[in-house]
Order: sequence, then C-alpha cells, then structure tokens
Amino acid sequence: DLLNYQIHEIEAAGIKEGEKALLKTRRDQLIAGEKITRALCQCSQALNGDDGEGLGSVSLLSVALKAITSVAPYDDRYEEMRKQLQEAAYTVEDISREISSLYEDFYFTPDELTETENRLEEIEKLTRKYGDDIESYLENARQELDRLADSEAYVKKLQERISSAYEDLKA
Repeated sequence: DLLNYQIHEIEAAGIKEGEKALLKTRRDQLIAGEKITRALCQCSQALNGDDGEGLGSVSLLSVALKAITSVAPYDDRYEEMRKQLQEAAYTVEDISREISSLYEDFYFTPDELTETENRLEEIEKLTRKYGDDIESYLENARQELDRLADSEAYVKKLQERISSAYEDLKA
C-alpha cells in the first residue's frame, strides 16, 4: 500500500524533466520583473534614440558609417574602418531588435509568481521525501511493486501446490 501511495503521489505531481530549474529561473525573473523591464526599456531607448534625448546608437553608427564611406576610396585604412563600422552597425541593429523583442515579450503578473512559487514548493516537498532524483525513485518503486506482485502470485501458487500435495497425502 505504501508503494502504491508513493507512486500515485509522484505521478499526480506530473513533474517534467528540468522543470525545477526552469521554475527557479522564471521565479527569479518574476521577482526582478520591474528591474528587467526597466533595463530592457533603457537599452532599447539608448540603442534606438527614442528616449527624447537625441539619436540612439543605431543612428549614430549610421552617421559615422556614411561619413567614413565618403572617404573610404582615398585610403585603405578608411576602407578598413568602413568595414568595421558596417559590421558594428549590423551587430548593434541585431542587438537592438533582440532587446526590443525581449522587452515586448516580457510579461509577468503577481498571480504567476504565486503559482510558480507554489509549484516549486510542491516539487521541493517531493524532493525532501524521495530525494533529488524523483524519477529514479519512481522507477524503483514501480519495479519493487511489480516484484512484490510477482512474489505474491508465486506464493499463492506454492500454497496451492502445498494444499494439493497435502490432499494427496491425506488420501
């Protein structure tokens, strides 16, 4: 009965591989949600210049690239600088798009934090009971239950054979 209870308890929790680590990461993000949102917003504003203080890094790199491009034919060093600025401009544009996407996609609610913490507590409770490798414990419990079921059937067969032999002896 104990094995059945343990197996049911673990299966009912429905823990997925790597879930605990993902939940911890998400919990940390939710706790720092305002800080993350503010940082992503500041990055986006600095890169794109939509902070009301002038041009952003993307625009300033574009200005520098146009300037160096106009003199690149006159010296190989200027051409090398143009190439480097072009590469930097592509990189900064990619980063800008990624940060804007992260900013737009980042969301959180107080309810999500509560749900995440509750789920982590459920997993922690099972970890305290069954150890760090709950999946292995579950597999071992299933095997033990199967072994016990097989042994019960074997004992029953032996009892039947003993009864049959006893009846033969009585006769």
